[in-house]
Formats: sequence, C-alpha cells, structure tokens
Amino acid sequence: MSDTDLLARTGNYSEAEAGSFLLRKGLKRTNSRLAILRVLATHPDRALRVEQIYKELWDGQKANLGTVYRTLGEFERLGIVERQRADSDIHGKALYFLKSVAPSPRHLRVTCRRCGRNSYLEDERLGRMLHGLAQSHGFEQQLSSMALEVTCNECAQYQELM
Repeated sequence: MSDTDLLARTGNYSEAEAGSFLLRKGLKRTNSRLAILRVLATHPDRALRVEQIYKELWDGQKANLGTVYRTLGEFERLGIVERQRADSDIHGKALYFLKSVAPSPRHLRVTCRRCGRNSYLEDERLGRMLHGLAQSHGFEQQLSSMALEVTCNECAQYQELM
C-alpha cells in the first residue's frame, strides 16, 4: 500500500501519518498542507475543485485561497495529487484528487461533471486496446491514466426533477 493510499482510507485519516508523509516528500509539515491533505483524503471517491477544498478547511484554518492553489501545485509536482481539467465546466476549473486513488496505469477514470464523483474501470482489454491505439498512431504507450467526463445517474435524475 502506498503512502497516499494510507491517507485515502476513508475514516482512517491520521494527522501523524500525513505529517510523516509530507516529510518523506521533502515538504514541511504545515497546518495548511495537513488541512488540504485531510480534505482530499476524506473524499477518496471525489475529485474536488479548489473552492470546494477551501470551503472544507476546518474552522480557524488560516489558509487563504492562494495558499490552497499553491499547495495543490506543489502536491501535483510531487505526484501527490492528480489534476483533471473539467472541460464541461463553464470556467474550465480543475478537479483534484489524491493520485494513489487511481488503481493502475491501465484504467479509465470516470468523473461526474456535476458532483465530481469518481469511479474506475479497469480491464486488461482496455490496456491492450490503448496500447494498440497508441502504436497505430506512431506512439509508444506511456499512458498513466485516461479520464472520461460524464453525468452520474444521481445527478441526471436530479436534473430531470428540476
């Protein structure tokens, strides 16, 4: 189990584990970084926008929106989080989630464009298909993941009621 898998176990977030994790990644253990990791770890099945992360920071947290953006940028460069651009969003805002939540390099991440819920499809046939597709277009497969943006059944039902 990877370090970020430990952080993403629902209900088992440990500030001590998170602090040790940050130190292993070469980062100082700051309240802002710990708070952002906590928010991401408590939503392993969701991709979150910066504003959602900011709103979920606990009361009294001194992180401002700029700090959240900078911290997520650091986390992305270090491979802690993955950023997915939400093309369907009017403003093209990015979605963030702990990178370890992705089960393998040969998976398709399906994200609801409305609520941000993630699900993963993993199949050896998908891996072979992607490899063949890349080769047929003159590329060596170096694919880490693919994302598909859809509307989940719950959000579609809610939209129908409106």
